[in-house]
Amino acid sequence: MKNYNSPTVREYLEQKKELKQKRNQTILQMRQEGYSLQAIGDKFNCSREWIRLILQKEFKVTGTVKFISEEEVKKNEYTAKDISELTGHSVFILGVMTRKGHFPEPTRKVTEKSVHLGIDRWFWEKIIIEKYIKIKIKYLKIQLQNAINQRLAPPCPYSFNHKKVQELYKLLSSLDTDFWKGNLVYKSLNNLEVMKEFNGLIKPVKYIPYDYSKYVNRKSRGEYHKEGLYTAYETEKITKISRTSMYRYRNLGFLKEGTHFITGDHYFYRTMYYPEKMKQAMIDAGYDFLQAARIIEAKALSKKGKN
Repeated sequence: MKNYNSPTVREYLEQKKELKQKRNQTILQMRQEGYSLQAIGDKFNCSREWIRLILQKEFKVTGTVKFISEEEVKKNEYTAKDISELTGHSVFILGVMTRKGHFPEPTRKVTEKSVHLGIDRWFWEKIIIEKYIKIKIKYLKIQLQNAINQRLAPPCPYSFNHKKVQELYKLLSSLDTDFWKGNLVYKSLNNLEVMKEFNGLIKPVKYIPYDYSKYVNRKSRGEYHKEGLYTAYETEKITKISRTSMYRYRNLGFLKEGTHFITGDHYFYRTMYYPEKMKQAMIDAGYDFLQAARIIEAKALSKKGKN
């Protein structure tokens, strides 16, 4: 019978035990660092199940060890979560955009610790993202400005105080302050152009800001009233002259701009009138209140007869 207590055998068993403990500690450390069971098994030339049993038996470790981006990120880097907060895009959408080429590629991927290549293991250098955001803001300004100007343009312009125009204008104004953070997702119509400029494939687009001061500083209706000016609807109520008649006399040249009315970009580009001056000018030009009343009465009777 062999003597297992001989010094040579004892030393061998102790050495084997020490190597086993060292191996198991390495397995635990790798698992804590985020390596998959399969990756650890490949290192030791064994199955993932064998690795799982060692972790469970020796260290009571079950389940998975989470990869924590905040613990892996470097000082000069952003995580996907950081970029999500900056841009307003969800982490999922950032992943989709990156894979489509609509967003800069990460400068570092922690792929050696796991076969899992999720966006939580991607990191971007801050200088890269800051360059992208600068270009993105420029294109977003152009997009918002075009959207506003289209709504303010004839023939059917919105009022500058219209809810939709104000939403666009407030977002455009916020892009020059820190309030842009989280608001860079507006329709995202220009992602390809942004990336082309980011990658130096096209000449940088120049943004020329539009001056909206004439809208921002526009006088209120009450301020116009102090100057004796009223909208066509208000003038109709004051003078008892229909807007149709006002338009006809204006087109015939009996009402002069600057004397009887003014035009401008106030209230949907409507004309504003000096009621008393306009009324007198129309009377001087032959406007007959009695005849106008008869015409209105006849139209009312005709409409009533049809019904």
